[in-house]
Formats: sequence, structure tokens, C-alpha cells
Amino acid sequence: MRVKTRLPEILQHHQASLVTDWLGRQREMLGHRAGNERESRDVAERFLKALGEASRTGNVTDVDHAEWSGVRDLLGDLSRERAREGYSPSETATFVFSLKQPLFDRLRQEVGKDSEALAAELWTATLLVDRLGLYTMEAYQKAR
Repeated sequence: MRVKTRLPEILQHHQASLVTDWLGRQREMLGHRAGNERESRDVAERFLKALGEASRTGNVTDVDHAEWSGVRDLLGDLSRERAREGYSPSETATFVFSLKQPLFDRLRQEVGKDSEALAAELWTATLLVDRLGLYTMEAYQKAR
């Protein structure tokens, strides 16, 4: 389903600040389990780049589409690696779910006071992040 959204432009224009805030959220939620700063930043940057590219297709919430294969591959690799390293399923899914707050903050900044547009953007972002988080959990389970 094609959804009109500003997510691709927001992901592109705010990538650096999103990565910084997202890594901060991961550290808050995971503590020492957040991992090496440089490696975490690299994975986060690659993920946001792939997310931005896939979201430009118009199939923003349909992560099963072919356009999302790069995102799925990255999450699959991350899930397998974290399963091998002894991370819990919740710790692994936190990689995706911790993106919500920084992303929602950017949506509020960009959409402003248009409550209907903001609600639509937040719902689209929620569906997307939740589906990617669930995909991460499934990939983790298969890796175990």
C-alpha cells in the first residue's frame, strides 16, 4: 500500500542527529550492552541509509516488499550476530524500537502544529518501526 509520508525526507535531512539521539536512547536502555560506540554508529548509519532508500519506494509500511530486502538483510545480520553474542531477544529488538523517540521528535519538528498530518506521520512511523522490530525478533529466533 502506498502511503504519502515525509519520512524519507526526514530520514535524509536529519540522519546525523537521528543517529546521535538514537545511540543515546540505546545506551539509556541497554547500558553497557549498547556495544562499541564506533561499531554501533556504523550499524545505525547503514540502517538509516537503507531505511531512507527503502521508504522512498512508497511502500513505507510493507517491509515484505523487495525494496526492503536491504533493510531486512541488515536486521537479519544484526539479529544473528547478537544472538551469537548472547543478547536477549528484547535487547536485540531494542536496536529498532529505540529509534521511535528520536524519529517522533523529528516528525514533531517537521510537521509542526498540523495535528492531522502529525497523527498520520506518527502512525506511519509506528507501523514501520513496529514491523521492523518484529522482523528483528523473528530473525533472532531463527538464529537461535
